[in-house]
Amino acid sequence: FDVVIGNPPWEKVKLSRHEFLKSAGSKRHYGAQIQGLDEKRFARQRDEVANYSRHLLARFPDLGNGEPDLYIAFTELF
Repeated sequence: FDVVIGNPPWEKVKLSRHEFLKSAGSKRHYGAQIQGLDEKRFARQRDEVANYSRHLLARFPDLGNGEPDLYIAFTELF
């Protein structure tokens, strides 16, 4: 018999200010006040994520509208 084991990503394709600051090395907890946000860099990266989201929606129509869930694309590739 055949077996396929997978660990799908349980993420939505979107960029939050919290995730942006954490990726830039900021030591913070979720819900803390947002300080030192580079608005231009954040907007650029948010636009890149939005473009990736549109690409996923075009490739995997079952993702629906809004913020695509990566697990749906992952399971569709199975």
